[in-house]
Amino acid sequence: MLKSARLGLAAFCACPLALPAQDPKLTPPAGQPSLLRAGDSAPPLSVESFLAGEPIAEFARGQIYVVEFWATWCGPCIGAMPHLSDLQTKYRDDGVTVLGVDVWEDRGPAPRSEADVRSFVERRRELMAYRVAYDGKSGQMAKTWLDAAGQRSIPATFVVDKTGKLAWIGHPDYVALVVQRVVRGTWDPTQGAAAIEAARTALRAACEKYSTGLDAGDRAWQAAAAAHPEVAPRFVGRRYSEMLGAGHDEAAYALGRTMLAVAKAQKNAVGLMDIVTPMLDTPPPKTIDRKLAMEVAEAVFALGDPTDPGSHISLAQIHFGLGNLEEGRQHKAKALELIPAAAKGRLQTWLDRLESLGMADELDPDD
Repeated sequence: MLKSARLGLAAFCACPLALPAQDPKLTPPAGQPSLLRAGDSAPPLSVESFLAGEPIAEFARGQIYVVEFWATWCGPCIGAMPHLSDLQTKYRDDGVTVLGVDVWEDRGPAPRSEADVRSFVERRRELMAYRVAYDGKSGQMAKTWLDAAGQRSIPATFVVDKTGKLAWIGHPDYVALVVQRVVRGTWDPTQGAAAIEAARTALRAACEKYSTGLDAGDRAWQAAAAAHPEVAPRFVGRRYSEMLGAGHDEAAYALGRTMLAVAKAQKNAVGLMDIVTPMLDTPPPKTIDRKLAMEVAEAVFALGDPTDPGSHISLAQIHFGLGNLEEGRQHKAKALELIPAAAKGRLQTWLDRLESLGMADELDPDD
């Protein structure tokens, strides 16, 4: 079996989770301006252009805004898009507007122009059912929002309340909880971090409970999910991974098939990789559901862009992990053909390693 140690797509299209704006490591030196944080007035909107949806000139009083910073090269950013689309649909009548702002395109494998980003968005309108803007070469939004708040990575989410103040700054996994309370008028910026930490702690503990038994894990999960319904969907992948790690393979793969159906309905190729990556983990699960893994591969192929090296990287990873060497080599070659020259050497080394591990540890066909 390929022991991938979660190499995954993260090596090439993902980025670290956003750091919280209040993290003490980000406190500026004495004499420098304080960091932008919850409770401050939201900086002005100053994007170069709008790529989708009706343009917004400024924040209107009485309305709520979710400003999400992303880039085409950021895997977690793409994975968050269906969540943001659902949020826009659910709260549209409550005066909530979601705006995705593309930034930092010069930090990816190769710089992308406005035309490139616009094409990316147009191909994913079902995935991005909200307004989308382009920060531009000046990077004004990145400076006045991300840099000002000490946010060193993306995705990063800002919620602007009805008074034009920042209600929260953080990772999109928790934005639904924030928006729900801002809409209801029950969100307290000073206590919000504690509410998020309580949800995160409860859901993590519930997932870890699977190490003591399937029934115990299920009971813990159901209780935590009922207590934190806005956050629980973002922990389903962790639940699946913990179930596999604890040896509850049959139940885990049943959940994996539900995850597959959801990801396909959302057209979320990044979400699909959450199903197959734990199968190739170290230590590996007791059994590998090859049929499910191949269904994931088929869905990745169907949803992927054949001109995007990321799709071929994903498929090479799956096929090498399952010992399908011929298919893996085909996608390896295509990925290397499409990847920008600056990233080709690192990708070659990584894919060569996956191929060599696949050759050494091909799965038993009956596994």
